[in-house]
Amino acid sequence: MPTKDTTRAMDATGLRRWTPQQVVDLQLLPYASVRTLKAKCHRREIWHHRDNNRITFTAEDIRRNTEAGQVAPVAA
Repeated sequence: MPTKDTTRAMDATGLRRWTPQQVVDLQLLPYASVRTLKAKCHRREIWHHRDNNRITFTAEDIRRNTEAGQVAPVAA
């Protein structure tokens, strides 16, 4: 009998969603604490979703945040 995998959060469309705790634990974004990540979300500084007032991240959100943090190299 298959058991339910409670470590993975899925939305209604079947897309993977990560909680702020999972993002920090898996080091998907460069933030060391959950509080810092949530504060950035509340200030609308990073891409995220608010599903029923719960902060979640999709793969697209993480990709956009990573691209926004990239810096071009300085030409010599």
